[in-house]
Amino acid sequence: MDNNDPAAEPTKIEGYLVVKLHMRRRRYCVLSGRTLGVFANKEEAKGRLGPRTSYSVVGVKDMDELEKGTKESLVGSASYQNALIVSTVKSKVLVIEAETKTEKQRWHHAMMALNFCSDDIEKELIAESLRQPDFDGHVAVALLHKYRDHTVATDLIVDQLAQYATRSIDDVEFYLQQIVHLLIHADTPRNADKLVPLLLSICKGKSYLAHLGNSIHLALQLFWLLESLIHDCCESPSYNLVAMLLLSIEAKVVNQHLELSQVVHDVPGLRNAIRNDDNDDETDPTMPLTDAEKIALLQWVETERLKRYKYFHQERDFVRALTDISEKMRHLEPRELRKPALPGLLRELEIPEMAYIPLGRASDPFARVLRVLPDEGTVFSTHSRAPCLICFEVLQDAPNNEEPKLLDDSPLSPTHAPSLATVSSSSLMDDSAEVARLVHAQLGAIFSAVESDDDEVSSWKDIVDENLHSSILRRSSKTAYEMGLSKLMLLDPCVFGESWSDKKKRIQAASPDGHRPGWNLVSVISKSNDDMRQEVFALQLIAKFRDIFAAASLPLWLRSYRIVSTGNSTGLIETINDAQSLDALKKQKNYKSLRVHFERTYGDPSSVGFRTAQRNFVQSLAAYSLVCFILQIKDRHNGNILLDTQGRLIHIDFGFLLGIAPGGNWSLESQAPFKLTKEMVEVLGGVQSPMFAKFVQLFAAGFVALQRNAEKILTLVEIMMHKSTFPCFTNRDVLKDLQRLRERFAESLPLDAAVKHALKLVKLSYKNKWTKRYDKFQKLTNGIVP
Repeated sequence: MDNNDPAAEPTKIEGYLVVKLHMRRRRYCVLSGRTLGVFANKEEAKGRLGPRTSYSVVGVKDMDELEKGTKESLVGSASYQNALIVSTVKSKVLVIEAETKTEKQRWHHAMMALNFCSDDIEKELIAESLRQPDFDGHVAVALLHKYRDHTVATDLIVDQLAQYATRSIDDVEFYLQQIVHLLIHADTPRNADKLVPLLLSICKGKSYLAHLGNSIHLALQLFWLLESLIHDCCESPSYNLVAMLLLSIEAKVVNQHLELSQVVHDVPGLRNAIRNDDNDDETDPTMPLTDAEKIALLQWVETERLKRYKYFHQERDFVRALTDISEKMRHLEPRELRKPALPGLLRELEIPEMAYIPLGRASDPFARVLRVLPDEGTVFSTHSRAPCLICFEVLQDAPNNEEPKLLDDSPLSPTHAPSLATVSSSSLMDDSAEVARLVHAQLGAIFSAVESDDDEVSSWKDIVDENLHSSILRRSSKTAYEMGLSKLMLLDPCVFGESWSDKKKRIQAASPDGHRPGWNLVSVISKSNDDMRQEVFALQLIAKFRDIFAAASLPLWLRSYRIVSTGNSTGLIETINDAQSLDALKKQKNYKSLRVHFERTYGDPSSVGFRTAQRNFVQSLAAYSLVCFILQIKDRHNGNILLDTQGRLIHIDFGFLLGIAPGGNWSLESQAPFKLTKEMVEVLGGVQSPMFAKFVQLFAAGFVALQRNAEKILTLVEIMMHKSTFPCFTNRDVLKDLQRLRERFAESLPLDAAVKHALKLVKLSYKNKWTKRYDKFQKLTNGIVP
C-alpha cells in the first residue's frame, strides 16, 4: 500500500480500495483533509488535475461494530470484508473495503482523526455542498430529510432551495409533496417554522411577472395537498399547522403585499405604462417614484391583487364543480340514468373566464378553457363510484409561435436528465458495451431450454381451492378492479367509435374557435369517493425511473400520465388517448394473438412500420418490467396494461406496490419478478430472436443504471413512508419494506454479477406459472381475458 506516514499527517492517506456507492469498483483513493478523492488508478491520481469523484466525509463507522439490523438498513445484506461505512455531506453512504485488516485500520484512524464534532465545520461543509452546480430539488429534499433534526442545516438548505425555486420552479414543484410531508410530520418545531415560509414563498413567486394562471398554479397545488392532509390530521397535533397553512395561502399568496420599488424593478415597462408614456425609451427604474407614480402604482397593485383573489377562488370552485359532477352521478340510481343525465349537468357547468385544467406544470403555456363539450362526455359506473370523462376545448398560449404542447407531450418530471448522471459519459458507454458483451455471452445458455418448460393452467382447481385463501383473493381482486383506472382511460375505436385524432378533427371543424392558433382538445376524468394520493406518488417514482434511464442514454420508454388529488377523496386524471387495454384488444372479434395483431396493424415483419412498432414494444416492455420488479407493482392483469397505437405498452393503476398485493400474503403474483408472457415474447420473435436479445440487453442495462441511482428512489420512499396514510405503508413494517426495496437494487453486485442477476430475473418471469394463474383467476372473477 502506498501512503504517507499517518503519524506525520493523519488526515492524508492514499491507496487502493474497493469503493461501493452504486457498484463495487477497485479505485485508487486519496483522503486529503475531509475530501476523499477517487481515481481510476494510481497513475491517474499522480497525473490528473483532480479526482473523477470526490466526497466530503462527515462520519465513519467500522462495519464490524454495527448491529446486523443497522448494517442492513444502511447497505443491505451483502457480505463485506475489511469494510468501513463512510457518511458524506450529500446524504450518500459509501462502503469502502481495504485489502487487509491493517489497511482498514489505517483508513479508519485517518478518518477518525477528522473533527466530526465541530458544528461550524459541518455547517461550512453543508453550505459548500449546497453551492455545487448539481444542487437540485432532489438534493434539497434528501438533505432536508437527512438533517431534519439539525436546525442549522435546515436553515441553510431552505435558504438555498428558496433561491433555486426562482430559477427552476418546475423541479421544486415536482417535490412539493415531499416538502409538505417533511413539514407536516416534522419532529422539530423549529424546522417547521422554517419550512412554512419556504412553501409560501415558493407559491408566491413573482406572480405579477407571469401569466395570472401560472402564478396561482402552485398556490392551488399546495392548497389541494393540504386539503387532502387536513382530514388525516383531525386527531393529530399537525391539524393546527395544516389549518394555518391553508389560511396563509390566501392571506400571503393570493393577497400578497408587493413592494412598489421591487415591482417597478421587476416588471419591464411598468413605469412607462402607469404614466401612459408611449416613449420606447425605458425610464430608469432606480429613479425615485413621484407621488403621482406611487398613486398610479398602488392602483395597479390593487387591481392585480383583486385579479389574483378572483382567479384563485374561481379556479378552485371550477375544479370542485368537476369532481362534484362525479359525486352527483354516484348517487344517481339506477345506474342506467347516469349517462343520459351527464350532458345536462355539463351544460350547467359554469366556466370562469380564466379557467384551466390543472394537470400541467407551473411553467407550461397557459391553456384557457373555452367551453365544455356536453355530448362528448361519458360516465363509468362501478359499485361505489361514477367517474366522468369530460372533454374541453382550450386555447393555449404558444410563445414564439411554437406549436401548442399537449398535456401528455411534456414529461411529468422536470429534472434535466444530464444532471442525474453520477458517472462520466465515457464510463456509461464503456458499461453499455460491457453489458451487451455479457448478455451475448450468457443469453444462450440461460434460455436454451426455457421453451420446453411450459405450465398450462387448465381449471379452477389449478388456481385456488374454495377456502379462506380464495375468498380473500377474490374479494381484494374484485375491489381493485372496481376501484381501478382500467375501465376509464380507454379512448380507442373499440369503446368510442373513433380515434382521438379523428375526434379532434371533427370537433375542431365544428368549433367557432377551431381556426385560432393554440386551439386544442383535452379530456380529463373527474373522480370522487377515491383517495388517489398513492397513485400520484407511484407516478412520481415512475417519472424518476424515466429520468434515470434518460441520464444513462438508454432508449427505455415510460409513460407518466398526470393526476392531481384535490382532496382525500376527489381528483382529476389525465386520459391516455389512442390506447386500449390488452383485455379490450383480446375481446375484439377475430383476435388471434399479439403477434398477429402487430402484423395486421403495422404490416409484414420486414416492413418499416412493423419494425418500428416492435422496437417501441421492446423499449416499453423492458422499462415497465424494471419498474414493476423494483417497485413490486402488482395486480398486473390485462385490464391494467394498455397498448397504444405506436405499439408501446403502458401500465396504469398502481393500487398495489411496495409489498402489498391482491390477496395479501397469499398473492398469486408474488412468485414472479414481473409479468413476461409467452405472447409478449412472440411479438419479439421468440426467445431465440435478436429482438429478445435486445430486450434482455435493455433490461440489464436499465438494471445497472438503477443500481447506480438507487438512492434517488429510496430517498423518496423513505420520506413518504413516515407516518403515511398510503395503503402501501399503512399497518406495514415500513423499515422492512424499505430494506427489501434496497435489496432489489442489488447494489453490492459488480457489473458482471448484476447482468447475470438481471438475466435470472428475466428467466424467472418468462411464462411464470403464477403469472398465468393470476391471469386465469382474473378471467374467472372479473372477466378479464388472459
